[in-house]
Amino acid sequence: MNRYPVWKYAIILIALVVGALYALPNVFGEAPAVQVSAAKPNLKLDAATLSRVEDTLKAVGITADAVALEGPPSKPGLPALMCN
Repeated sequence: MNRYPVWKYAIILIALVVGALYALPNVFGEAPAVQVSAAKPNLKLDAATLSRVEDTLKAVGITADAVALEGPPSKPGLPALMCN
């Protein structure tokens, strides 16, 4: 019944999986983001910086979907902003 060897079916399956992996980023939409970091490595960003960033965004008329302080525990404070 099978006219082709199994290895040919395996190649086709591998090609489909690789193609699906390459196409996967196109399934999810873009989310523009802004990352604010300190100019000097010894400066730490805190809640005051976060509120200044939020106020600046409101002043120029940009609504943020989410504003958060992110980063590893050793270097806390990268305000990550998800904006429309």
